[in-house]
Amino acid sequence: MALPNVGVVSTQDLTAAFTAVETAFNQFRFDETLVADKVAFISSGKGKIVQHMLSYGGGKEEIWPLGADRKTHSPLVYECTVTNERLAPPDTEVYMATLDWDRYNILSGDLGKFTSRAKRVWDRQLAEMIKANPVGYDGVSLFNTLHPANPNAPALGTYSNDLAATDLDESGLTSAIQAMTQMKWLDGNLMSMPMEDMYILTGSKSLELKARKLIFGTLTPQAGTAAGTSVAASNVLGGLKGMVKDVVYLPELIDPAVAATSKRWYLVNGSQPSFRPFIVNVVHWPLFHYSGMSPNDYIRVQKGAVSYGFEANGGVGPGAPQLVIRATAP
Repeated sequence: MALPNVGVVSTQDLTAAFTAVETAFNQFRFDETLVADKVAFISSGKGKIVQHMLSYGGGKEEIWPLGADRKTHSPLVYECTVTNERLAPPDTEVYMATLDWDRYNILSGDLGKFTSRAKRVWDRQLAEMIKANPVGYDGVSLFNTLHPANPNAPALGTYSNDLAATDLDESGLTSAIQAMTQMKWLDGNLMSMPMEDMYILTGSKSLELKARKLIFGTLTPQAGTAAGTSVAASNVLGGLKGMVKDVVYLPELIDPAVAATSKRWYLVNGSQPSFRPFIVNVVHWPLFHYSGMSPNDYIRVQKGAVSYGFEANGGVGPGAPQLVIRATAP
């Protein structure tokens, strides 16, 4: 008795599937499903090394005595550097014999997940950079308790953007906001950045839910002052144009080998899209490729298989540390 024609994949089926994936890749853009564009400066510089400049042309004001010449100084320029790299996972290779009887939808099931994972490449790269805590333009790690206001002027003092034993509650968030108001710019003055479009970023689902309850409220009635009554909870920290714009979840921030990463949360000032604590430079989004559609393709001749994968080009790096607070819950 002939076997039922279950799961047989023709070359036409494969071509149609791969064409659909290629179309999806060509439409990759930053959107509401991604994190990087909410908390990082998105640039598109070419070349191996991309430099973003920070400079100041003023200084801290001083008394100017009568009869004295005005003081002058030369502007200083600091570089936030991003190294672009080719990024590519190993290609997936599937034997035609497997596809002929693809009872478990190996290919069709994987292609959808493969496309979704490819779209998040910059989110993953951003998370890896944050966990690595690289050295920034000021000569110390991105998250540090002793950032120099100006590496060339030690007398201007230091500031901290790394808080220990700070829970994600009203008191802890207030402490983080207060710490951000004390950030110094290169001239030693407080930055006085707008405090409107801030984001809470975390890789912990429990901290994300806790933050959402804190910022956007809860459906649970709050007990009133009189017995048997309830009142609406007030929240000065939330709102679309309030102090905290949104809570964003980036699960790759957690490293199972480092327990502290599951307790960390970040307050990011995103009020200026071109001036942020992280830089994501996109030379090009993931480009989809496949091989083996023709019986004469090398992989079909040598292995009787088809393969597919993607490659992207870009890099991530630290930006202005004054615009982020890292807090570690107890």
